[in-house]
Amino acid sequence: MKKLTLLLLGIINVIGIGLISPVMTDFAKDFPTLSDTSIAMVVTTPAITLLLGLAVSAWLVNNVQRKNLLLLGISCAVIGGILPAFLNNFNLILIARGLLGFGMGLGMPLQTTFFAEYPENERATLFGLNTGLGALISTSMLFLIALLTMTWRNTFLLYGLFVIVLLCVLFFIPYDQPKETTLSQTPKSHQRSQLVLPIQLIFGYIAIFFIYAQYFIIPTTIAFYLASHQLGGVVEAGFISGIGTLVMAVASVSFPYLRKWLKKWLTTVTLLIGALAFIIYAFPVNIGVLTFGYCVTTMISAIFPITITMKITESLPQKHIAAASAIFTSIIYLGQFLSPYYQALIVKLTSGNIEGTYIAFGIIVLILAIIDMILVRKQTN
Repeated sequence: MKKLTLLLLGIINVIGIGLISPVMTDFAKDFPTLSDTSIAMVVTTPAITLLLGLAVSAWLVNNVQRKNLLLLGISCAVIGGILPAFLNNFNLILIARGLLGFGMGLGMPLQTTFFAEYPENERATLFGLNTGLGALISTSMLFLIALLTMTWRNTFLLYGLFVIVLLCVLFFIPYDQPKETTLSQTPKSHQRSQLVLPIQLIFGYIAIFFIYAQYFIIPTTIAFYLASHQLGGVVEAGFISGIGTLVMAVASVSFPYLRKWLKKWLTTVTLLIGALAFIIYAFPVNIGVLTFGYCVTTMISAIFPITITMKITESLPQKHIAAASAIFTSIIYLGQFLSPYYQALIVKLTSGNIEGTYIAFGIIVLILAIIDMILVRKQTN
């Protein structure tokens, strides 16, 4: 039950921010005086407050029981997730969304430290299943939103699912052993005091910012993108988001096999496919092509972070994993938070051509793939 509970934490990580993306056009109708950037803040605000939660978690993890931090984090996520359904003030909604992000940040690094306690092969499977299970449940919710044409208020109520995760943590996650016992069981090679990051891990930190700054624009604006090309609205956006999340689940579960097959080239191949996906998404000749491009980008957004997280657990001592994971996750959500401004910059550089923007995204990812290829070859030599 402990493993299952740790996997259920993936639900919060996957659906915590993006669950309400398909209903943002419905939300905008109730707040007609707000700009598109302000509306996008409802989705992206948790990404910035999550950074504070990550910092607090990394600071306290070696001095406070991990279970207590998890319970506090999930409680914040439950309250911040559900509360907007009952609010009419936009600023209060943003505050609630901020509380959601803070709670998510408290729990994310802790999950990685729990997974790091398992053997490498089992760890790879757990990381894949973690994202996969969260994606499957997220898919079910997105399809539910589309089928029932749920209002934005009812969509916020779906965050009540986090209560199940809270109860599982309460009953099935044990408290940590005394610190002396834990340290005595830690290999000497893992008791280094300095945090040293390998060059490929540093590159992964840089690359993940661009991947998520670019990827997060797609689910956030999917409803508007469909409407601008006369391919559908909220219902179609919900279905496409659901299919994309299902692809994310399949890709995540397949991670151990992909890692075994592609070995050191997994990151390079992932980035190359990601570059192609962004370019395909720039040419939505019909809803099928758009859905294909969307699904491939979700696949990349699932595999790449798992790859980097595995490198963290393999190359760093146990006591530094929470801090390294917090930094990594901070970069992911900083990219998400800055995605509207990043998009605005690229749109300006491409003279307002949204299709040209996605082509530029593909070129940027292609450059990252080439850099990773060089690093892999250099390491091999």
